[in-house]
Amino acid sequence: VAGRFLIYGLGKECQLRALEVDLSYRGNKVSGLSFKLSYNGAVVPVFLPNVLAEHLVYSALVAAAVGIILKMNLLQIAEALQNFNPPLGRMHLLAGLNDSQIIDDSYNASPESMVAAIKSLGEIEVSGRKLAVLGDMLELGDYEKEGHELVGKEIFKVNPDVLLVVGDRAKIIANTAIKKGFKGEAKLFNDSIEAGEYLMGRVGRGDLILVKGSQGMRMERVSKVLLAEPQKAGELLVR
Repeated sequence: VAGRFLIYGLGKECQLRALEVDLSYRGNKVSGLSFKLSYNGAVVPVFLPNVLAEHLVYSALVAAAVGIILKMNLLQIAEALQNFNPPLGRMHLLAGLNDSQIIDDSYNASPESMVAAIKSLGEIEVSGRKLAVLGDMLELGDYEKEGHELVGKEIFKVNPDVLLVVGDRAKIIANTAIKKGFKGEAKLFNDSIEAGEYLMGRVGRGDLILVKGSQGMRMERVSKVLLAEPQKAGELLVR
């Protein structure tokens, strides 16, 4: 089939590349991802606001490739990418109560994605505390216990200041982390509404809260009560 091919990615063999992908900060708060867009000898800086998931850089590269094929220059592409909207409920950075921030990853959860989100929480610099609010991971079958234990081990490694778990299965996360030596605050809740209400008066300036769990746990309810602008919940949250 005749057509134009443009190879994109992070590797040296790519015609269109993202270089130096890193977290970006404004003041003392994380604000998104930055990288350098390289094509045909030219390099321009790109900023993706409210994006924390590095795999979304590939989505930005797809958009950039389309722009190049449509004869946009790199500066135009970089400017357009500042309007990039991350998928709702997938490592979406949101403004929270009392000048806190929320990483809303409430769309769904598996052991692998849960571990990746916790690692991201550990890598981000904050002026306040780090909090993880984690719900049950459903439909794991025979891997249920092992999967939740894997997440508990990652919590121990990252060592957030506060761990809230929602649901019977998520208790395994807390118990595993504590057995490994986790010394932070750990609380158990029956549902996400209780966990959100508990946090409402307990988050403050510079705090960063990760919210994640399977769809059936409705973890977006935690994010909703913690939003700085709850009236925008319908446009900011996945459900």
